[in-house]
Amino acid sequence: MDTLPKIKKKEIEKSFNDAWDFLFIFIDKYHKIMDQDSTGEIWKSFNDAQLALLTYHILDAEVNNGGFIQLIFNGYGYIFESSFSETIKTWGAIKTAEILEEAKVLYDKYKDEIIAARSPEPTEEVMEKFSQLYSKFKDFEPLDDRFYTDDVAQEAENIKKYIENNLDEFCVVV
Repeated sequence: MDTLPKIKKKEIEKSFNDAWDFLFIFIDKYHKIMDQDSTGEIWKSFNDAQLALLTYHILDAEVNNGGFIQLIFNGYGYIFESSFSETIKTWGAIKTAEILEEAKVLYDKYKDEIIAARSPEPTEEVMEKFSQLYSKFKDFEPLDDRFYTDDVAQEAENIKKYIENNLDEFCVVV
């Protein structure tokens, strides 16, 4: 069963002028649902579209904060091991999907070394290993740069349009 939040039509309409404001209406509602779940299993009741939107938010936050190396280091490599890039491509985020497909090649090549640098405790030694990954795996830099500079605003706008046209996959409008 899908966990679709109820969202007021006025709330949706109020955010039409800004893609990220629009996306966060849904993302915030999903996080509220997850925060109320004591089992940690509620995410399993989200549908594929909801999970893809949450994943898009994670991708954007991680890569904008520390690039693809940080994304992988922080445990989000599943993005490369799923059909996520295909999903966002159908949503109109074609440039982002292309960057992800190129980053997957590097992920496959370097993931074991990047993951090996992780530790449950963010000690000074772990943070030093993490920092060294950037000089060791410079292949990610052009993809990070493209992610930052390709028309990210337009990609978010394309995703917004997809959601607008498929609201029933993301919420119940009241």
